[in-house]
Amino acid sequence: MKTIAQRRFLLLQFLLIMALGQAFAQYEPGEDYGSVTFIDSHWDKNTRQVVTETKTDWMPIRKWSTGRTDFGARGKVTWYAIEGKRTDEAVKNGESNISTMEIMGEVHIVLLDGAVLSPHMGIYLEAPDVLHIHVQSKGDNQGKIIINKPGNYPAIGAHEYDFGELHIHGGYIDVTGGGRSSGIGTAAIEKDNPLDIIDFLLHKMGRVYVYDGTLKVHGG
Repeated sequence: MKTIAQRRFLLLQFLLIMALGQAFAQYEPGEDYGSVTFIDSHWDKNTRQVVTETKTDWMPIRKWSTGRTDFGARGKVTWYAIEGKRTDEAVKNGESNISTMEIMGEVHIVLLDGAVLSPHMGIYLEAPDVLHIHVQSKGDNQGKIIINKPGNYPAIGAHEYDFGELHIHGGYIDVTGGGRSSGIGTAAIEKDNPLDIIDFLLHKMGRVYVYDGTLKVHGG
């Protein structure tokens, strides 16, 4: 029969194994992780004003030219940091910006200082998915998102369905929609009937919350 001390030891072993399992379950294979400090500006319901805090968390760090176009997973809250920007040397080496970003679930993106994210075909944000944009600092070196006319689609938004939800906690964001699409929101989809010259189906627009940063939005 096990003593009380032996039972406590076995219990501690079990709890340690469970804790390690949960920690490793948060890691995604093929990702580079690091400790990231960022600014979190958000709405405080109690004081009814925007509150700014500096936080630090452990998360995947992706390059601006990452080959991974999927961010997040349905039904989950995930975090990613974006580093770097396209330079003359990168152009010579044939590196290009990420083609598109598909947001799935609730995704937080932290733009590291000096980072510039410019996906050619924009950021795909469809309901009910949610995107949060954070930065590390304010000023000239703060992270940026610059998207210019991604085909016939919105710079940030849904292509064929309802727009999701966008929270801008900081950063410099300058986006222009492509074709007849909005800078942030939904695309105008023309009907298949060729007799309807100007007849578009407009999808539902979700919510956009801006807590801090600089936001410039232009329609296509």
